[in-house]
Amino acid sequence: MSRPQMFSLLSLVGLIFLGLMFLGSPSPVTAADLILLSGKSFQGDVRAITASHVTFHSIATGEIQLATKEILVIDFKNPGITLTAGTTYDEIELTDGSRILVQAFAIKGKTVPVELLPPPGNTKPGTATIPLGTVFSVLRNAQVPDHRTQWKQLIASRGKRDLFVIRQPSGLNPLPGTLLEGNETGDRVTFELETGGQRQLPLSRASGGLIFNQPPRSEIPPTICQVHDTSGNILFAQAIELSDNQLVIRTVSGANIRYPGWTSIRKLDFSQGNLLYLTDAPLNVTAPPAILGEPRLNILKNRYLDGTPLRLNNTVYERGLWVAPGTVITVPIAGEYREFKAILGIDDRVPVAECAVRIVIEADGRVLFAETIARKDPPRPVTLDVQNVQELRISVEPQGLYLGNHLTIAEARVQK
Repeated sequence: MSRPQMFSLLSLVGLIFLGLMFLGSPSPVTAADLILLSGKSFQGDVRAITASHVTFHSIATGEIQLATKEILVIDFKNPGITLTAGTTYDEIELTDGSRILVQAFAIKGKTVPVELLPPPGNTKPGTATIPLGTVFSVLRNAQVPDHRTQWKQLIASRGKRDLFVIRQPSGLNPLPGTLLEGNETGDRVTFELETGGQRQLPLSRASGGLIFNQPPRSEIPPTICQVHDTSGNILFAQAIELSDNQLVIRTVSGANIRYPGWTSIRKLDFSQGNLLYLTDAPLNVTAPPAILGEPRLNILKNRYLDGTPLRLNNTVYERGLWVAPGTVITVPIAGEYREFKAILGIDDRVPVAECAVRIVIEADGRVLFAETIARKDPPRPVTLDVQNVQELRISVEPQGLYLGNHLTIAEARVQK
């Protein structure tokens, strides 16, 4: 065989070998920067996300697992949409606080099909499956600042009914009632008037928008992180799934947003846009006077009676409140937070298994949570909806005689 023939044969074999390697390798992923709350960072790609951990392939160290509570942000460095003066869009707010920008929407039966704003470049926009029951409001022409101002005023003064809002030269004219469902084509809705009777209204007549007075949920699913996509949407995620190059974000309210992959995501914010621990918040604490023979320490921050950290079920918590029965704590939060989170229990060092307390958590006078917590019970995590709440009130009520039954409210915080 001549040298040129041998070279051609070797080249062909090499190309086949490289082709087989390419076919057998995983499809490329988007490099990301993962930054911990401690400031330490990793570069690589995300392999999986659960409620408690992120599986991350670090370029430097290989595959690692990191607790979500230790992560500040995962930045995919993908450019986001620029909302220029000529961009028109409607804004849908879900009951969990997620905000979705759309160029078109419809109401078909009990679902809301939408067309998301196209992201920059050649990336395909995500698709959404939004149940009608997860929608809190739809603001038409959300790009107009005056529209936003009037909308906020209307939401603040709304009553107990849904509102079909018509924009007139004089401002917003809300029609109160109950929106039941949309028609098959999605352009008309069945609306039950507050004064009685039903009407078929063209969706186009809701030129101001729609407001739904969904019943508030006391407990809501835990939020993993806040998702910022390249189309300008902000989603509060309770689950994130990645399979076959498709990314599915399930919001806390239950809507599913599907993307072609991480190239559609700008960042995952695990700080969720500011936390306020109750130990750092201004607290108004009231308690009954001490009873003879019963020690009275109303509240301790970040420590147990002996000065050591709080402990529940052999887990040490650096932050939290140790609260005596009979104590009432009020926390002003000025409507700035979405949810309250904490882990409830009685410290491991209390020897009496039968001791118990009752905790009642209220939001502007509305009871969100009321349970008896016993020493023998496992720690109880709670996640409560405090959207638009001005004042949080926590009451710890005695159950029987004093037997060391102070309540530990570990990792107590509100977050946006």
